[in-house]
Amino acid sequence: MSHTTMYAAQEDGVLRDVATFKNSWGSAAMIWDALAKRYVPEEEFSMKAWPLVWEREEHMDPYEVEALRTTYDRIVLKREHMLRAASSLDAFAARYAQKDRVCSLREQAAVIRAQHAAGAIAIAWNQTSVTQPWQYEYSEEEEDNVDNFNVNERTDYVVWEPVETR
Repeated sequence: MSHTTMYAAQEDGVLRDVATFKNSWGSAAMIWDALAKRYVPEEEFSMKAWPLVWEREEHMDPYEVEALRTTYDRIVLKREHMLRAASSLDAFAARYAQKDRVCSLREQAAVIRAQHAAGAIAIAWNQTSVTQPWQYEYSEEEEDNVDNFNVNERTDYVVWEPVETR
C-alpha cells in the first residue's frame, strides 16, 4: 500500500525521515478530492477535477489554500510557518475528514508541532510512495551515489508560504 513520508531538517539542513503514514490517500489525495468536490462541482469524477483545484485558490478559505500548499511538489515548510501550517492541516481535517475515509492530516500536524518543539528548521513531504522520494539527488553516472537533500545548501525547492490576510 502507498504511504506518505514526512521529513525534517535540524540545523544541519539535511532532510531526514521522521514519520510515515500508511495509505497516501489520506494525505494529498484527500486534500485534492475534498477541494475538487467543493470548488469544481461541475466535474462528476473528482480525480479529473484535481488539476482544476489550483485554479480555484482565490475562492478558498486561507486554511484550505495552506493545506493545499503542503501538497505541492518539492515543498519545504520553514520553521517560521510550521505552527501556522499545522493549524491549517487541523482545520482542514476538522472540516473535511470523514469517518469512512482515511485522513492523516491531524497526525501530520502533530508531527510538525513535535518537530518544531525539537528545533527543526524545515519540514518536507513525499506525498506518495508511488513516486521517487524527491529529497535525494541521483547521479546517472554513479547509480549508487545518493546525496541527502540539504535545505541550507540547495535552492531547488518551493518554500511554503501562508496566505496573506484578505
